[in-house]
Formats: sequence, C-alpha cells, structure tokens
Amino acid sequence: MMSVDVAEASEWTPVEGQFLQLKYFHSSFDNLVKWEVEKEHFPSLERLILESVWYLDEIPCEIGKMDSLQIIELWKCPSSLAVSAQLIQKDQHENGNDTFQVLVK
Repeated sequence: MMSVDVAEASEWTPVEGQFLQLKYFHSSFDNLVKWEVEKEHFPSLERLILESVWYLDEIPCEIGKMDSLQIIELWKCPSSLAVSAQLIQKDQHENGNDTFQVLVK
C-alpha cells in the first residue's frame, strides 16, 4: 500500500513514475486547491475516489485522458467536482468508452 502525505498541502503535482502500478486512488485531501496531473502520472488507474475534497474547483481534465480509468466516485464533495466528472464522462462516452461511470454520493 502506498500513501502520499499532502494533508496540509494546498497544491499537489504527482511525481512522474511514482504511481505506475496504482489502480485504485482514494483521496481525502481536504485542503487541496490545485491539482496538476498528467495522464502519465497514473497510467494504470482504474478507479478514482475523491472524498470531502471541498476546496478543489474541478477534477483536472487530464484525468479523463487516462485510458485505464473506469470510474470516478465523489463522496461528500462540492457540486463543481460533480460537474467536471460529468464532463469527463461525456468525453469518455464520445470516445467510445460507454462503460465509464461517475458516481456521486
């Protein structure tokens, strides 16, 4: 199991190569305001869960370019994150990935 300590950080850019095998990412970075990510940061990611991420305005659009991603789940997050997740879902569906899901809890 891998952990990333960004609990106090307001900005986060993953290090390329750090998460090559990561398939499941559950984050509750409650102070996160800015998240810069490239699809190369998480090349194997299948499931993204964001929980109580209140200060982030949107999910980076690069998340939607990850071919392996199957689902985004939002738990107790602001509606702006749901809107950006739904835009990612729309793009995924337009590119033929009809099984891509967004769940908002």
